[in-house]
Amino acid sequence: MRLAAAIAISSFALVACDTTLAFQADDAQVGGGSCAVAGCPLSSLHCDVASGACVECLASADCTGGADASESALPICDPSTHACVACLVSGDCRPGYDCVTAAKQCVPSCASGGTCAEGTCTGGLCWRCTASSGCEDGSTSICDPITHQCVGCVSDATCPSDHPRCDPATQRCVRCLRSSDCDAGEVCDPTRRLCVKS
Repeated sequence: MRLAAAIAISSFALVACDTTLAFQADDAQVGGGSCAVAGCPLSSLHCDVASGACVECLASADCTGGADASESALPICDPSTHACVACLVSGDCRPGYDCVTAAKQCVPSCASGGTCAEGTCTGGLCWRCTASSGCEDGSTSICDPITHQCVGCVSDATCPSDHPRCDPATQRCVRCLRSSDCDAGEVCDPTRRLCVKS
């Protein structure tokens, strides 16, 4: 009982701080029980035995991508959220990129006297934009105020109704981030961010 209460409180605290988890403790369990007993409903989910929750990742090996992953790949498992992200430190990014840790995104770097292919060099990073008016492309028309890159979304309010959730890892509008975003009998597949039958 104490474990369940602690999980519920920590899940609430993370959501209240606007940290998005793909799956909360009560979100992706089979029959409402611990995944250590019941397993996870999808092979793309992994059982965090400590919390009893099905999560996107337990280690970076559970995430797509690799050492030479493109800037859009999510090869690193964030141990605080069990979500796959682009980076936690600059060493996680490919050469020529630095990690903006507040956003967990790799951004083109100009720190070593390099130049920017797009945008201006500001504080050692290549800023593509300072306001959404600087973003032209329809699928990446919003300026992220943290990374100063043109992205698809920065919050749920910037997403259409058919893809109502803004995935903070990819900054794309998706169908779901957690199973509670789906209809009854469905779970959110973390690899595709789509609701699927459980």
